[in-house]
Amino acid sequence: YSSVEAIGKNPNLIASGKHSREFFIEMWEIIENQGIWKGVITNKTKAGEFIKEEAVISVLYDDDYKRIGYVSVQRDITEELLLQKHSREAQKMTVVKNLVGGIAHDFNNVLSGIKGPISLIEAMLQSNAQIPMEKLEKYITMISESNKRASDLVGQFSEISNSNETEIEPVDLIESLNHLKDVSESSFDKSITLHFELEVPQAMVMGNKTQMEQVFLNLLVNASHALTLMRQDKDTWGGEITVSISKSVPTTHFFKIHPDAQDGIEYWTVIVQDNGIGIEKHILSNIFTPFFTTKKSKVGSGLGLYMCYNIIKKHNGFIDVYSEKGYGTTFKIFLPMIVGDDLNKELQLTIENSLHKPVKRSGHMLIIDDEPYLREVGVDMAQLCGLKTTTAFDGIDGVKTFQNLIELGAKPTVILLDMVMPHMNGKDTLEEIRKIDRNIPVILTSGFGSDSRVLEVVNSGDAFFIQKPYSVNSFKDILKKVFDHY
Repeated sequence: YSSVEAIGKNPNLIASGKHSREFFIEMWEIIENQGIWKGVITNKTKAGEFIKEEAVISVLYDDDYKRIGYVSVQRDITEELLLQKHSREAQKMTVVKNLVGGIAHDFNNVLSGIKGPISLIEAMLQSNAQIPMEKLEKYITMISESNKRASDLVGQFSEISNSNETEIEPVDLIESLNHLKDVSESSFDKSITLHFELEVPQAMVMGNKTQMEQVFLNLLVNASHALTLMRQDKDTWGGEITVSISKSVPTTHFFKIHPDAQDGIEYWTVIVQDNGIGIEKHILSNIFTPFFTTKKSKVGSGLGLYMCYNIIKKHNGFIDVYSEKGYGTTFKIFLPMIVGDDLNKELQLTIENSLHKPVKRSGHMLIIDDEPYLREVGVDMAQLCGLKTTTAFDGIDGVKTFQNLIELGAKPTVILLDMVMPHMNGKDTLEEIRKIDRNIPVILTSGFGSDSRVLEVVNSGDAFFIQKPYSVNSFKDILKKVFDHY
């Protein structure tokens, strides 16, 4: 709108309709109680386009300190937010690229722990040799442990590449840092010694777990580069990276450095320190600038620290850096603590014995999966739980089989449905099944739990989910949830 079109008009002229009534009630409560509100508002242009604006709304007083109105200053940050989003995605791909080599090496080690015992068992069977029970138990343990390590590696990689970054919830920094410790140990050069000094049992902040881990992982990857790829050719690779966490109470000096810090708030301080090549003083002030990098073009994008700065700022936190050329670099991240009984995590520890109790329920499971081995495993697990089974080899066959079983009076009590299949995928198959029966319990299964299709269906409450690969115990556990719900 031009100034002529806008002056004298109600602010509703640019209202987007994207905010709830509760949003505005909370905003005006803050203005009335504190005199000022800061935040991001979605507005609508004359052309009907939605824009994001960084807004400050404050009370306007006259010379006698009588309230005479309000003043609002807003800045269009739509393009800036898009740049931040693109920079996060670009940096995420850079981080993933840097980790692939290390994870591939570790994954091959894991596969060796599976292939080796299996080949030994095969060799003994082919020679008709009797396999001693203790050896068989040892081989099964090796396969089971290697399988768990493989699942953990895939899980770590999936979490890093997950692009669902909108959910804000209580995040335990200790849990996230321990996860990144596993990732780093699996992927960093073996010349690097890692020290994770996490001496508090829990460190809760409000935030997005994926974004938090992106920040810390980026700092860890940068530190590893400072110890290896960025060294001169004649220098020896290696060194130490130390990660620590502690509580911080803001001091007068802290408020001078960070004037946006709020009084009365304590912070968790995460420190990532390396003894690598360091950063020269004259370029230190530029490191949070987009596309600025001290790395070689094939190593860095210049977006990583820019992304870190914006994520921490969005979480009402601060990031400081100190570095000396030739001695190393220290990053300090300050994030507001959250406390309270309602934020204490309820640790849902499953008792091992209860996992092994059989599911006391008879029934009939229809298993729809295009992988023959997985159908066979599903059949054996279901029968172990006391269920009869019928199988289908893809989505089309699954819908047809489900209809035939109903017509024969043998309707299944639960369906195990693979999400990724040829001809008809799991989501489309579920939609066809729902046309036949709206209430049949369905358990979706996939090797990728962050699949948007899986999340959409599970979040809608239309199905349960079990991630591949699954064990007998996790299979029993999901069945219990289904039967308890229905």
